[in-house]
Amino acid sequence: MPEAKLYPDIDPVSLGKHYTRHLMAMTEEALDSKADIATQLAFRDQHIKALEQEALDLRALERVVRNYLSTGAAQPGDLMLRSVLNSIETSRREYPLQAVTPNVEAPHD
Repeated sequence: MPEAKLYPDIDPVSLGKHYTRHLMAMTEEALDSKADIATQLAFRDQHIKALEQEALDLRALERVVRNYLSTGAAQPGDLMLRSVLNSIETSRREYPLQAVTPNVEAPHD
């Protein structure tokens, strides 16, 4: 079975403002070599990977906390909740989103 394409055929019009914003920025910033564009794509991939990991961590946290709270045993300052929060903090140190997005302004869509 052939491997899936990394770059599928996409109609740029379907991407709306996302496409035109990048097209304009690449033109204004003279970003026209494949190497320069690949660097920017890799940067985005790295950022997306970190966001995906954070989403997985948050889902896991939600499941653990929801299950724990359903027992009716939770008390303010409970050690179990602190342990879960420590795990999330560890994950944030391993995937520091701010380090992946230096001075990148969020798009205004």
